[in-house]
Amino acid sequence: VGAELLRAYVAKHRPEADTTGLSESVRFKVRAIHEEMRASLFEENARIAKLKERAQREITSESVEKLIQSAVDSLTKSIAGDQQLYFPSFCSIVVSAVAALDARWLVMEKTAAQAGSRLVELKSAEGDWFLDELETISLNAAHFAELLKRFGQLSEKDFVAVMAIQPAYRSLQDLIHTCSFALAPELLNAMLRDERGWSEFSQALESISTTLKKVKDDSTQAFSALDVAKESYADLIRAPSHGVFGKVLAKLNQLFDAVEHHFANLYNAVQMQEPIPPRWMSVDVVKETSSLKTQTATMAFGQFYTDEEPLGFTKRFPAIFAFFKKCRLYVLCLKTATSAETPPELKSWFHHVTTAFSHRSPPGSSPNYVMPPVSARFLNVDSVVSPVKAFVSDVILQQMLGVPSEVLASVVLHYLPRLGLSIDDTIAQARHANAIVGLEPMVKRAIEGGLQRGILTRESLSSVSQHVSSLDRSWRRIDMTRRLERNAAVSQKTVLVIQLHLAQFQWFHDDFLTANNLSRQVGVCSPARNVVLGGLRKGCTTLQQYESTVNAQIEKLKGAELTIVQRLRWAAGSNPQLKEAIEEMEQRQTKWQPIIEEPLKQLQDVIGIVESLLHFEAHRTRTSESNAGDKAVCTLLTRFCKSAKALVENARSFG
Repeated sequence: VGAELLRAYVAKHRPEADTTGLSESVRFKVRAIHEEMRASLFEENARIAKLKERAQREITSESVEKLIQSAVDSLTKSIAGDQQLYFPSFCSIVVSAVAALDARWLVMEKTAAQAGSRLVELKSAEGDWFLDELETISLNAAHFAELLKRFGQLSEKDFVAVMAIQPAYRSLQDLIHTCSFALAPELLNAMLRDERGWSEFSQALESISTTLKKVKDDSTQAFSALDVAKESYADLIRAPSHGVFGKVLAKLNQLFDAVEHHFANLYNAVQMQEPIPPRWMSVDVVKETSSLKTQTATMAFGQFYTDEEPLGFTKRFPAIFAFFKKCRLYVLCLKTATSAETPPELKSWFHHVTTAFSHRSPPGSSPNYVMPPVSARFLNVDSVVSPVKAFVSDVILQQMLGVPSEVLASVVLHYLPRLGLSIDDTIAQARHANAIVGLEPMVKRAIEGGLQRGILTRESLSSVSQHVSSLDRSWRRIDMTRRLERNAAVSQKTVLVIQLHLAQFQWFHDDFLTANNLSRQVGVCSPARNVVLGGLRKGCTTLQQYESTVNAQIEKLKGAELTIVQRLRWAAGSNPQLKEAIEEMEQRQTKWQPIIEEPLKQLQDVIGIVESLLHFEAHRTRTSESNAGDKAVCTLLTRFCKSAKALVENARSFG
C-alpha cells in the first residue's frame, strides 16, 4: 500500500507532472471561461474606444448651449418685432418640424414592431440601442412643444401629453442604466464573496415565483395567489436580514415603481388629450398608428400599471427574478470551473464548450475554441441585464408603439386649422382622387396656402426655418453627448468588473494557465498574482520591522511607568499625600495599557493573516516552497516504505 501511495504521489508531484489535476473536459471548461471573459473585456474596450471617437466628433455642450440660446433669442426678437409676419411663419415651421419628427418616430416604431422578440438586440449601425433613438426623438418633441407653448399658444392638454412621453422613455433608460452601472456589479461581487443571506433570499424568490405561476390559471384561486405573492414580495423588501441582496431588490423595486409612475402619467395625459375625430382616421399617420397598436398590444394601453389590472407586478417580478438568476449563473460559471459536475443551469453552455473543442489540433498543441453568440454567454454584463432589457422591450411593444406618434399627429391635426387648412375638405378631395391623405403633405399644403393668401412670406419662412433647424440639430447634439457619456460610463464600469473577475480567475488557475502558456499568450490581467504577492511580502517585512519597534517602545513606556511608581512609593514614606498620586498613576496604567497594546495586537494579527496567505499560496501552486514540501513528503514516504519492508522481512524470519 505504501509503495502504491508513493508511486501515485510521485506521479502527480514530480517536477514535470501536471499539478492541476484537471480532467480534459474540465480543462476545456476552464479555458472556455477564460476565453469568454477575455472576449467580453475586448468587446467593452472596443466599445469605449468607439464611443470616445464619436464623442470627439461632437461639439462641446457649452458651445451647443450657446447656439441654442442664440437661436431662441433671435426667434424671440423676430416675433416681438413683427408678430403679424413672423408668428404665422414660426407656427408653420414648427408644426412642419413636428410632422417630420412624427414620421420619423413612426418609422422607428414600425421597425420595432417588425423586430418583435429580437427587439432586445436591435441596434443601429453606430451600436446604439433602439431605445436611445426613441428617447432622443421624444426629447426633441418635448422641446418643440415648449416652443409652441411659449410662442404659438399650444393647448395645455396637448402640451401635457407631449411632455409626458419623454419621462416614460427616460425611466426605462434609467432602469437599464442603473442595473448595468450599479446593481449588477454590486450583486456579482456580493455573490462571489459568498455574502450571507443568499440562500434564504433565493428560496423566498423561488417561493414567490412558484406562487405567481398559479396566477396564469383561470381558477378562482388566481387572485388569491396573486395577493399572497404580492404580500410575500413586500415582506421580502422590508426584511433587513438579507443584506446586499435585499438592498438591490429594494432599489430595483424603486426603479420599476418609477416606470409605472411615469407610464401612469402618460396614460392620464393621453386620456385627457382631445381625441382625433373618427372622420380623420384616414390620415396616413393616424391609420398606421392605430394598426400598430392593434398588432402589437396584448392589452389596452394603461392596463399595464393600473390598480384594477395587476399585470404590472406579474411582469415586474419575473424580470427581477430572472435578473438575480442571471447574476447567479455568472458566478456559478466562475465558481464551478474546476468542478467535475456541471450545475443543471449551465449544461447547455457546457455542451457548447465540449463541442467547441471537438475539432482539435494535433497532440501537444492548444485546441481552438469557438466563442458562442452573446445571447448564449453568461460571463457578460449585457447577458446579466438581458431580462431587464427584455422587460423594457415588452413594455414598448405592448404599450408604447403607436401611442407617441398618435399624440404628435393629434397635435399637428388640431393645429392645422389655425394655419388656415380645412382637414375635412382635404380628406374629401383625396378620397375623390383616390389619393393617400398624408400628414406632411397636408402641412405643406397649409404653408402653400398661407403663401398664396399673403399671410406668410418666403423670407420669414426661411429665417424661422434656419433658427428652428439650428435648434433641432443642437438638441440632438446635446442628447448625443449625454448618451455617449452615459454609455461610456457603463462600459468603463463593466471593464472594471470584468478585469477584477478575470484577475481573480487567473489567480486561482495560475498553474493551469501557465502550463498551457495562456498567461503568456494573452497577458495577465491587473492586478497580477505575482505583483500582489510581491507587495504582500514586502509589506509583511515592513510590518515585522514595525512590530519590533512598537514592542520596544511599549516596553520603554512600561519601564518608565514602573520607575515613576516605585519612586513615588519611596517618597510616600515621608510624604503620605503622594498616595493619591500613586493611585491615580496605577489607575492610568490599568486604563491605558489595553489601549496602548491594541495597535500591537492588530499589527500581529495582520502579519499572521498575510503570512498564512503567503504560505497557502506558496503551497497551492508550483513554487520552490511547494517543491521542497513535496520532496520532503516523498522522502518520508520512501523511509516509511523501507521501514515497512524491513519489518515485513523480520516478521517472516520469525515465522
